[in-house]
Amino acid sequence: MSAMSYQRASIFFYSLILFIAAPAWAEVYTWQDENGQQRFSDRPPETQDYQQWEPPDHPNSDLQLPEPRERSSVEPSKDDERENSTKTSSGESQQEKQEKRCRQYEAELERINNQLRAGYREPKGNRLRAKRRRLRSRQFRECM
Repeated sequence: MSAMSYQRASIFFYSLILFIAAPAWAEVYTWQDENGQQRFSDRPPETQDYQQWEPPDHPNSDLQLPEPRERSSVEPSKDDERENSTKTSSGESQQEKQEKRCRQYEAELERINNQLRAGYREPKGNRLRAKRRRLRSRQFRECM
């Protein structure tokens, strides 16, 4: 293949990619459906009010998490109830118990992440990721 034909092929290839990627710049519309769910589409709804959605200025910025709720407003999970029923009164304050539990969550999350990094065979990876999701959820609920 000569240099000239290689150059023509590469120009054609890049033009083709730009042509294929053009729909990625389509407009996006958002609205609330009858059930109160936020909906997104590339076509506006015919029967509802809608807004044109604008992407964020910095799409790779840090995720903004909601403010943590008070612990008293969160119902304990079954695991928490089981854990609380087996505890003895060792003289630790509630704050110390919570801090200890948060450190345990961090240590367990680190152990799971190390196992995932070390390699695994399926379905072990799926079980580890599911356990990591549950622990992160508990950690967010209880420690944030």
